[in-house]
Amino acid sequence: MKYHQFTDAEMLRVAREVELRGAQLYARAQKLDVSPDVMDMLKKLEADELSHAIQFERMMVEGADMGMQDEYRPETSMFLSAIAGEVVFPGGVLAGISEAQFSSVGALIRAAIAAEKDSLLYYYAAKEDASLRLAEALTRLIAEEREHLSQLQQML
Repeated sequence: MKYHQFTDAEMLRVAREVELRGAQLYARAQKLDVSPDVMDMLKKLEADELSHAIQFERMMVEGADMGMQDEYRPETSMFLSAIAGEVVFPGGVLAGISEAQFSSVGALIRAAIAAEKDSLLYYYAAKEDASLRLAEALTRLIAEEREHLSQLQQML
């Protein structure tokens, strides 16, 4: 996994963007012809990812209050978000996704577990080079992702 060094504010934006991209993936997958139980799981996973994005947005606000300012113009922020989305999902969130991953609830959960593990690896790598403030935020972020991973593993 390729790790890019970001500022504190940028790293929090990366985390939020990863969650939003995951939610988009699950929302798009709901347009596939899938069984009702897979559809229910897709909706749950989308809601989980959106909930995490909201939590990471709160961390961004808290970070700004602690001096982790995002000092970019809106266009630059949008460009940074696009780049950030590629960090954990090289080639975009749909790269490497196959309909087989949506063929059963088990397959879907295994794909979600793989995505959570990739995110965790990225956040652990980012934490190694982080400032103290960002390391604290990443510790919270990692805890959230680990909890979600644990919940997914229990569903198998």
